[in-house]
Amino acid sequence: TAILNPRAVHEVRFQYRRSHDVITGLNSDPTVDVLGAFTGGGSSMGLSGLTENRYEFHDLLSLARARHTVKLGGRLRVINESNRSMQNYNGVFTFTSLDAYRITETGLHAGLPPDQIRALGGGASQFTLMFGNPVAELTQIDLGLFVQDDWRVRNDLTLSGGLRFENQTNINDWRSWAPRLGVAWAPGSTNRQQPIAVLRAGFGVFYDRVRESLVLDARRLDGVHQQEFLIPNPDFYPAIPALGDLSGFAQQQAIRVLGNGLRAPYTQQVALSVERQLAKNVALSVTYTDSRGAHTLRSLNINAPLPGTYDPLIPGSGVRPFPGGNLYAYESAGRFRQNQFFANVNARFNKRYTLFGYYTWSKAQSDTDGAGSFPGNPYD
Repeated sequence: TAILNPRAVHEVRFQYRRSHDVITGLNSDPTVDVLGAFTGGGSSMGLSGLTENRYEFHDLLSLARARHTVKLGGRLRVINESNRSMQNYNGVFTFTSLDAYRITETGLHAGLPPDQIRALGGGASQFTLMFGNPVAELTQIDLGLFVQDDWRVRNDLTLSGGLRFENQTNINDWRSWAPRLGVAWAPGSTNRQQPIAVLRAGFGVFYDRVRESLVLDARRLDGVHQQEFLIPNPDFYPAIPALGDLSGFAQQQAIRVLGNGLRAPYTQQVALSVERQLAKNVALSVTYTDSRGAHTLRSLNINAPLPGTYDPLIPGSGVRPFPGGNLYAYESAGRFRQNQFFANVNARFNKRYTLFGYYTWSKAQSDTDGAGSFPGNPYD
């Protein structure tokens, strides 16, 4: 922090953080999932880990000129991340019941062949195994620049205005302009007398960033880096054949993509408040806010079967817009609205006793619960 002169202060801050986490399963044997009974065998976690480097730089200049207080500056953040996920790289055998598992183990101990075990009601119902490159990496940069002016028009009136611009890599969006406006009025205020009431009003646009975890998902689950075997009624329990022997059982992987036109979500907020001195030691404040979110994040299966073509009784049925299976896109088409009312009262009777209380009313509506939520109908 540097005091350049009595009316100018320059502040600079730099932060570097590094984290390295590793999760290792103690047993790499295949996982055994007996529905309704237990999960045993090895850990499906495998070897997973995250190495993350975060750099953050702030620069702020504050200037005082007559009745104006001007602040300007910015923030630069750089995230470098390497993520390894080997979930289900050891495979999972699923049994539909405890009886099926018991018959299978008893038959194996007795030396029965797989077809006889299955004829007795045993055998695993399915086997799944992930394979491919478990590592995904990215570098993401976001920048925010702003200027703000607080203008003290009179002793009882202050006007505020500002503008902020934000942008980030990994999405193609240059429209993140965020204006801010505010007014504070204290009728009857003078240099010697405290006001009995203060009225405030403000409007602002506030942006969120598209998290780096969504970009990592899109890079890892692209249908190439990682794939999955799904084998119904496998007869090789508990051993796992070589990957070459399973190649004919690879299923179409659900793919994650960043949707076209993905934008940074933002909230437009209007706030009104009144602070009132009711008596010598009693104060009341009331605040109302209206928040409206646009371009909030959610997921959409853009390759879902067309309406009227899917039969729930026939797995895999339906006519899809594109060849292949499910194609999940992160999109910024959600909406959000919230109204809130707050009231606070504070009464100080003497040096020992203070009475305070509050009341809150809130109502919110949205068509998404976050980037991982889906609409009930992908075509509506």
